[in-house]
Amino acid sequence: MNHLRPAIVFLAILIGGMAFSQPKLPRGGGVRPHGSPLRGAEKELVEKILRGSRSARYSGVRYQEVFVEGDWRRGTEVVISDRDRHRTEFGADSSAPGQIVVDNGKKRLVFNPKANEIQVLPRNREDFLGRLRGLGEGPKGGGIEVVREPGTNIAGRRTDILAIKERKGNVLQKMWVDLDSGVILKREAFDLSGRRVALMEFSKINFNPKISDEDFKITRPGARIIMPEGLLKNLAAKEGFIANHLTDNEFELESVRVRKMGDVKVLIQLYGSMQGKVTLFQFKGDADRNRLSKFGGRMGQSYLWTDDGVSYVLLGNVPEERLIKLSRKLSVLK
Repeated sequence: MNHLRPAIVFLAILIGGMAFSQPKLPRGGGVRPHGSPLRGAEKELVEKILRGSRSARYSGVRYQEVFVEGDWRRGTEVVISDRDRHRTEFGADSSAPGQIVVDNGKKRLVFNPKANEIQVLPRNREDFLGRLRGLGEGPKGGGIEVVREPGTNIAGRRTDILAIKERKGNVLQKMWVDLDSGVILKREAFDLSGRRVALMEFSKINFNPKISDEDFKITRPGARIIMPEGLLKNLAAKEGFIANHLTDNEFELESVRVRKMGDVKVLIQLYGSMQGKVTLFQFKGDADRNRLSKFGGRMGQSYLWTDDGVSYVLLGNVPEERLIKLSRKLSVLK
């Protein structure tokens, strides 16, 4: 049985992108009217964020916490950023102590010291910035308001706040933006009940760092090199799934994991491309579409089908027709 439906739209896709030049609104008081382009003070701050993402060079220390699968993951991170290259080192107080993640502009390397392995993944595609670029494309806003407000000092820096709110005023996300560099120094996300489910905040930041090309390499003789397809093959065999994967040239496998939806195990594969991201779910048993919405997060559409008694679901922020075509491009890893 095939069935196509809109998936639940959550925090991340509530941030659409920006467009046309409009009369400037007073600082701190601008609200984007429903269905109209982002403008004025808000547009200026969004543009500053985007410029900063392309040009900022800094090192610093930040604290992160996020609510995942019913548990809080917290910890301190040391970060180095040089335009499109990034390095993150997880502190001893984090959920992954000693882990190092490097995005060198071409690939993302994840070093796990406990397992002595390096995962080689596609470079991180910042969906958040892509949605920020599209902020304010008329009806896609879906009754979302974007407000610029005076901020507080974060890590000794002056900030303004960019707040994303529902039509009724419920805050979905807040960003404290450095007024000089455009770097986001603090970020909070809230679920639809108003509970904060994610936080990032810098305690130190240096915009004149000494950065070397060596900062964006991981050299570990003897470490096992893991590619995404190898991870999928091993995990599928271990958990009793079919190692089916997408064979579309535009989408690269970024991550693989197994989760439980109620009493049912689910193999989850995340794929990325310049078009957006899609997630492939493989179920041991029937797919419960109502409970599946909990996984929907960033996704805009879903497509459900079965093959030889196995249930599959594709979720993605790509057009519906694209999901249907992708569903026909599954192949078993050999």
